[in-house]
Amino acid sequence: IARNDRAQRALRRQFDTTHGGFGGAPKFPSTMALDFLLRYGWWTKNEDALGHVFFSLERMIRGGIYDQLGGGFARYATDAAWLVPHFEKMLYDNALLVSLLAEAHKLRPKAILEQAIRQTLAFIQRRMTSPEGAFFSALDADSEGEEGKFYVWQYEELVEALGEELAWAAEWWGASPEGNWEGKNILHRPHELETFSQKHGLSPEEMPARVEEARRRLLRVRDQRPRPGLDDKTLLDWNALQSSAYAKAFEALQEEAYLEAAKKNLSFLLNNLRRPDGGLYHTWKGGQAKIHAFLDDYAFLIQALLDVYEVDQSLHWLEEARRWMSYALEHFHDPAEPLFFFTEQNAVELPLRKKELYDSATPSGNAVMVRNLRRLGIVFGEEEWVERAERMVAHMRETIGKYPQAFGYWTTGWLETVHPPFEIAVIGKQAFRVGRQVIGTFLPGRLLQTAPHSNASFPLLNRGELPAEETRIFLCHNYSCRHPVKTMAELMQLIESERS
Repeated sequence: IARNDRAQRALRRQFDTTHGGFGGAPKFPSTMALDFLLRYGWWTKNEDALGHVFFSLERMIRGGIYDQLGGGFARYATDAAWLVPHFEKMLYDNALLVSLLAEAHKLRPKAILEQAIRQTLAFIQRRMTSPEGAFFSALDADSEGEEGKFYVWQYEELVEALGEELAWAAEWWGASPEGNWEGKNILHRPHELETFSQKHGLSPEEMPARVEEARRRLLRVRDQRPRPGLDDKTLLDWNALQSSAYAKAFEALQEEAYLEAAKKNLSFLLNNLRRPDGGLYHTWKGGQAKIHAFLDDYAFLIQALLDVYEVDQSLHWLEEARRWMSYALEHFHDPAEPLFFFTEQNAVELPLRKKELYDSATPSGNAVMVRNLRRLGIVFGEEEWVERAERMVAHMRETIGKYPQAFGYWTTGWLETVHPPFEIAVIGKQAFRVGRQVIGTFLPGRLLQTAPHSNASFPLLNRGELPAEETRIFLCHNYSCRHPVKTMAELMQLIESERS
């Protein structure tokens, strides 16, 4: 606990309490640090940590870094207030932010979070997804040789596009005749709904529908503009992050299309990026896969397979996750210390095989492997995998506490060492339906398995003879289970007793 408190205090010193996030300009979303604070805040009931997560997410969504018309987040803001983005949109940023928004929404449902999830995934579907279900990598910042030209508006353009009856919407999105960036307007949301609707004689109840009408009208006009360039290559690691995001969004909103998008993408990756020698490729474009996959590819793919398994409960995803974990352990592990190299042993011989340990724009592959080893180890009863995860965290513990923003995903791995995952088994006729209720609840470090009857193939599901007509929920740690309960309310009582 102390080390996690230390990490939280180190992050706390960097809180921007005016605009959200951490530090000043340029300002990145820092998704991994916010994810840690969400989990830490839940476990410790620390409102300071939780409040900063929700404040930061809301400020980003209301800022220019978020595309108010088309959904999706730009890569970072060039200012401290999230107003002026670097207009490039990256797949991985949107994947990581959707996953975080979904977890936050499960804890404290908010309309602004749900809207951002839905609009961002609509953007991914519309602009960043191939017919086969693969995800593209990025949209350029520039169009017609100018950064941001596709996204910004002259005030007169807005008024003309909106028409007289919706002209107030230009002000709603913070636009003015003089503009807020180089004489043009970056749309953002500076106003509170209640005060704004009162000022313009609009009904607060009708406002969301009217804003949506204005958004659609502007989007139709904007869609006529020359588009930013599309980087249409498919990267295994980034695609896997987006599959995880779809799975998390399904958990939060129970929208079947999100689960289907995740499954379609994983099937595409597994069918098209396999190498003849048994490994995976990193990139795919124009029907051709190439470059041997790196640690991050395997780590994020295993994570996505586990995330989709937890919502879909199809053993196919689970077996694939085990298969690729075994491959990674054989080809990437360092015999000298409990960490993974970034490149394969049998890849082109490099003078030095490096290890990537800190988070960059995406989580550290090693840190993701900690959680993968733990989850798979518990499901399959592979004690050595769980122990390896603990050794990896122990190896990094000094660094984690000192530099939590650079090692955010490790910090979450450390938190799960202090608070081991909730092992939840749901067994019985209604197991799948009850499982859907479990995944819709914020339980950091949760591991879920469901089955119609006890199953000796999996330690967690091996619960002996149970009444045929009833569905039982087991809350376990290290396969030692509390007395089974029948409802989500009873499960949450058990969980609450473990938090206090």
